[in-house]
Amino acid sequence: MSGKRLARAKAALMLAAFVFGGVLGTAYWINHRPSTVVERPSGQPSAHLPVATVLGSAATVVFTTNYSCGYQEADSGPVSGGLVGLAIEDMRRLYPGWSVESFSASRVVLVREEPGLCPVEISNRLLQLDGGELVVYRGLRSHRGELLRRTGITVEQLGEAEREALAAGVELKGSDYPGRNIDEVVELYLEGLTE
Repeated sequence: MSGKRLARAKAALMLAAFVFGGVLGTAYWINHRPSTVVERPSGQPSAHLPVATVLGSAATVVFTTNYSCGYQEADSGPVSGGLVGLAIEDMRRLYPGWSVESFSASRVVLVREEPGLCPVEISNRLLQLDGGELVVYRGLRSHRGELLRRTGITVEQLGEAEREALAAGVELKGSDYPGRNIDEVVELYLEGLTE
């Protein structure tokens, strides 16, 4: 091979290596750059988004409901196929009753405020001793709601086992009594104590 041909071959090889390196570097940057968070915690949108962020196929979606009583319910799971590739604006249109708390390619958190009674207060009752008398609250030990009533049943009317149980609090869960009104279950429990 002549010297000129060798020089041209080296130059072509160097140019090909340079172009190939540039393509690889760009591809690496696109696939490994940090995901852009679209909203700041203050709720103000980010002003410098280089690329529109979309949900990836391995993303997690979190739905959080905040009840006016302070109870919070969260449900999360993998993104469904229909949500892959959606941007924050798409999520806002798809879930109009929810606000987008945070959004990235790997996780979106949607939040809504719910007035009224908490689900745990609607279907559950807590029976507990208060000042030597049995009382009934909405909810459970983990989330005690409003006092519904004082029963008039005193600690002296109870056996030792009932006193111990009611001192800690007896939870009556609606899910344990399908098809029954939880307040009827409370009445049956109270009748059993006074017999």
